[in-house]
Amino acid sequence: MGLILACKNFLEVRGLAYSGNDELIAADGVISALGKALRKEFGEGFSVYDEEVKQGVVTPCFFICCAENRERQFLGSRYFCERKYLIKYYPKSSDRKKAECDEVLKRLFDCLLWIDDKGQTLMGRKMSGKYEKGALGFFVNYDMFLYRREDKTLMGELSQNTTAKDRRGAEGR
Repeated sequence: MGLILACKNFLEVRGLAYSGNDELIAADGVISALGKALRKEFGEGFSVYDEEVKQGVVTPCFFICCAENRERQFLGSRYFCERKYLIKYYPKSSDRKKAECDEVLKRLFDCLLWIDDKGQTLMGRKMSGKYEKGALGFFVNYDMFLYRREDKTLMGELSQNTTAKDRRGAEGR
């Protein structure tokens, strides 16, 4: 199971489709895995950004970010973490933007269903897409369970005082 270390507390992370590797799964890792999946599906003719760029954007391109995080206690120290990612697609053509976005949307459903993050396979859930303001917004969740444990010393120092007792007692004198 994957580990995220933080001070004396640490999280054990397990994705919904767990591969058994001890790998780190963080938002940055999922964003990287999303970028790899997009490159595999759409090729090198597309730019992929993980930070918004105000100027100098080369279209067609994708922008990836973690749009929403939710976490709720499940059982004991188990937490269910829902991470919603936004993949924004900016089309190249100026006259066929809607048609181009529709074609990309169809492909996104297939290529983002399963992604691989350093051998850790994650399943995309709650997928949806919407054309708005000349671009495509695509949402997908990659949810996982977190196990929170604190490194505690379970037992402090133990000292024992002993004295020897004569077995013969009062009778043997």
